[in-house]
Amino acid sequence: MDKYNPPENPLVPDKLIPEVRTLDGQTFKDDDGKFYMYWGTWGTNKNSGCGIGIMNPDMKSFSGFGLIPNSDARYFFEAPFLFKRNGIYYFTYSSGTCEDATYRVQYAISRSGPMGHLFLGKTIPFFIQIKTVQFMVLGIILY
Repeated sequence: MDKYNPPENPLVPDKLIPEVRTLDGQTFKDDDGKFYMYWGTWGTNKNSGCGIGIMNPDMKSFSGFGLIPNSDARYFFEAPFLFKRNGIYYFTYSSGTCEDATYRVQYAISRSGPMGHLFLGKTIPFFIQIKTVQFMVLGIILY
């Protein structure tokens, strides 16, 4: 096994896209073979949301960038995850805040592509609060 040589700089430095804090990177491969990376945390801040990068074949650089604003992915907090089923792109994410009972998992859909305009789906709560202890239950998506 070759020795791992970490890069000198992070693949996605903080605020590569202005107002988007870097955390929870996730990749998605579309039917055309292109890879996209989604990232973000504390996306509830003004003018923020989820960052998107179109990855180059080297998987270490980007050919373009975009933003899913928190007006499309309403109340986006963090943990973006994209999948496609029957021609529809589903963008799931954590919303609210992880510090209290406002935490939930929501989704938005797009029919125009992985960087297309999103339409908000129904709220899917995955939060349990017992007395003063809070537990987040992982959502499992089967498609």
